[in-house]
Amino acid sequence: MRAAFNAAGVKAVKTQPVTTLSDFQKAIEHIGTPLILKPTYLASSIGVTLFHDRAGCDDLFLNVQSYLQTIPVPNAVTYEAPFVAETYLEGAYEDWYQEEGYSDYVSVEGLVVEGEYTPFVIHDKTPQIGFTETAHITPSILDNEAQQIIIEAARKANEGLGLENCATHTEIKLMKNRETGLIESAARFAGWNMIPNIKKVFGVDMAKLLIDVLVDGKKAELPKHLLSGHTYYMADCHLYPQHFKESGHIPPEVTHITIDHVHIPQDALVGDTVIVSKSVPSKGTFVDLSLFEAFNGIVSLELKGSSSQNVASSIRNIQKQATIQLMDELVKG
Repeated sequence: MRAAFNAAGVKAVKTQPVTTLSDFQKAIEHIGTPLILKPTYLASSIGVTLFHDRAGCDDLFLNVQSYLQTIPVPNAVTYEAPFVAETYLEGAYEDWYQEEGYSDYVSVEGLVVEGEYTPFVIHDKTPQIGFTETAHITPSILDNEAQQIIIEAARKANEGLGLENCATHTEIKLMKNRETGLIESAARFAGWNMIPNIKKVFGVDMAKLLIDVLVDGKKAELPKHLLSGHTYYMADCHLYPQHFKESGHIPPEVTHITIDHVHIPQDALVGDTVIVSKSVPSKGTFVDLSLFEAFNGIVSLELKGSSSQNVASSIRNIQKQATIQLMDELVKG
């Protein structure tokens, strides 16, 4: 994928497959730091690790390698190497957004029809925990120039992969001087609630459009431009253990917790933002804090509001103000 992106004319980055510690050391020499290490298999940014500099990098690699070996991989999955190392893409938030509360990357949801790419929606994100996504807001508030730059990068990336007829989920880093960097693209729909939220906001059923494409190809009736005309924004948001550590509700030295209950304050909501649905853990839920953050989403929320900025502010308030009550079973490292 990375080689195809480089060949397609989007920002090229150095990349190298990694299996052993020796491979990793050679990758550090070739690519330099900061360097990003990604598992070839898995999802939700599990195992994705940033190496800021060379100090302690061998031990960190071995720790990640050891942990990933505990996660079973289906026999049908094959790859050249279990990791890929590549140049870290530096974001430049201030070159894209005038508002606070968003992240320095977006995703674009689209379809490829007989090799030609059609984008439908750009999703804004809220700041991550490491590489773990925390919330997506449908659609983006970026200005038209920014959206066109993003769409062109997504087009080059997906057509450069040689895709034929499929859904696509493309993640793009927002860099300095409004340059884009391709994080990854997948020949599938987005996860979380991004596809259902497109239907709620725009009334467009992406799954039906894909079926139409698979049946009729270019004869399928598809929107010609990014979807527009929305009157409100939808967001799906997860709360993780780190949010409760930052607010002081989970002690930093604890390795396992048992939850009594979680409270989401209504006064955290800004403007006309409302919580449409939520999923909170039941009393007695056990959480292993030694796992990657993405394994441990504690709360899942869906928010709706007429202002993306208010929705983003509501998410930030909830992350800071939500409380968790723990039972007595605390295990310290």
